[in-house]
Amino acid sequence: MLVVNNLISFTDSDNEKVVERVLWLNKEHDYGYFFNIHTTSLPYERNISEVEEGLNKGSIILVEKDPFSRLINENDIPEKHLSLRDSTWEIIKDIVKLEPFVYHSAERRKLILKKSEAHNIHESTIIRYLKKYWQRGKTKNALLPDYYLCGGKGKEKKANEVILISPFFCLPARHIAIAKRCFTF
Repeated sequence: MLVVNNLISFTDSDNEKVVERVLWLNKEHDYGYFFNIHTTSLPYERNISEVEEGLNKGSIILVEKDPFSRLINENDIPEKHLSLRDSTWEIIKDIVKLEPFVYHSAERRKLILKKSEAHNIHESTIIRYLKKYWQRGKTKNALLPDYYLCGGKGKEKKANEVILISPFFCLPARHIAIAKRCFTF
């Protein structure tokens, strides 16, 4: 039996593994909205009966371990991370509450444009926030920044003495090494 936030996995026609999150279900009318957690696509509609038939046949399986679930103590989250999460939530909270309309592209576009103007941010930023929210389980904490993924584990970072700059920064078709004090040409 499918419920919201279940993860299902199957192999598509190109022999690639697909993992989808169940975002919303309307069992009365036999459809729901799903989201592929490993692509940049937006939510799409599927027949619930087809998915349940695949579950019964074994061609679709329920994924037990959510790759995005993290057990987080609210007190252990740095204030900066909470601030970033909360500001992102303020932008999308009114949009995500409007299920199932938010899953219709025309309706979603209208909602995004309103929020984009109200908060003075680009609509692609709002779409990125929505995708992150749907991908990671439709929770407020899904919007926390991913700083814990940055850098080598357990290694202290040091600034280099010489910095390499893109060739497009100063001189075309040439890398420039900048020493501590001056440019050398």
